[in-house]
Amino acid sequence: MNRIFNRYKSPRVLYDENYARSYYLQDQDGQLTQSTKNIAEWILSILRLTSKPIHLLDLGCGSGRYVPFYDNLASYTGLDYSKSMLQYCKNQVFLSHPKVDAEFIQCDLNQPPALRRQYDVIISVGVFAEHVPLSRRAFRYMSSHLADGGILILSGVHSGSPTALYSLGRRLVNQLLLASYIPLPLFIRDLLLSHSCHTDEVHMLQALSYGLTLLKLENFFTDHHLHLFAAFSKSPLEAYNSADISQVSS
Repeated sequence: MNRIFNRYKSPRVLYDENYARSYYLQDQDGQLTQSTKNIAEWILSILRLTSKPIHLLDLGCGSGRYVPFYDNLASYTGLDYSKSMLQYCKNQVFLSHPKVDAEFIQCDLNQPPALRRQYDVIISVGVFAEHVPLSRRAFRYMSSHLADGGILILSGVHSGSPTALYSLGRRLVNQLLLASYIPLPLFIRDLLLSHSCHTDEVHMLQALSYGLTLLKLENFFTDHHLHLFAAFSKSPLEAYNSADISQVSS
C-alpha cells in the first residue's frame, strides 16, 4: 500500500549530505524565498501569543531553516531522520542561540521516541502529511508531548495542491473523495489521506479530538506545494490575550 501511495524517496536517500549542505548554505547566504519568509512570519505571529521563554520541540527539524526566527527560546529539541540534516540544524542553533540548551535526536517519525518532558511549543513544517503520514497516532504523540497552555504549529500538503497530480496514490484518493456522492466515514477519509501523505481541513481538525483548540487555519503556496498550516492550543482561549487571539484568527 505504501509503495502505491507514497511517491517520495526515503529521507535517508533524499536528504543525503550533498542535499543537506546545499539546503543549509542557501539559508546561510540569505537566499530565503518569499514563501519561506511568509511562513516564518506566520510562525512568529503564533509564537507572539506567549511571552515566556519556551521549550520547543521541532519534529522534522531539517537543517534548522526556521530556527533563527524563534524568539525567547529556553531550550530546543530537534528530531529528524537525516543525520546530515541534524548536524546542520545543530550548527544553526549554535549560531542563532548559542546559550540555549539543545538536544538533537535521529529517529523515524513514523515511530517517534518517547521524550522525557513536555514542551511549550511543538513545530512541524513540511513533514507530516508530506513525508510522514499525519495519522491519529501522530496527533496523539504531539498532544501527549505538549504542555498545558502549549501551542502546536503544523503544516502538511493540501489534497488540493497541484502537486497531488504527480502521485498515483494522491490522484486515486482525490478521485475517491470527489466521486463520493455519499460522504465517506471519517475514519476512511483519515486512512486515505494518511496513507497518501496529504491532508485537508477536515483531516487536520481531528486534532480537536486530542484536547487541542484551533487558533488558526490557513493555506499557503510554498515553493513546491499548496500547504495547509494550522495552529492549536492545549488550553482554553481565555489563557491567551483576547486581542492577540482575534488578530491571529483573522
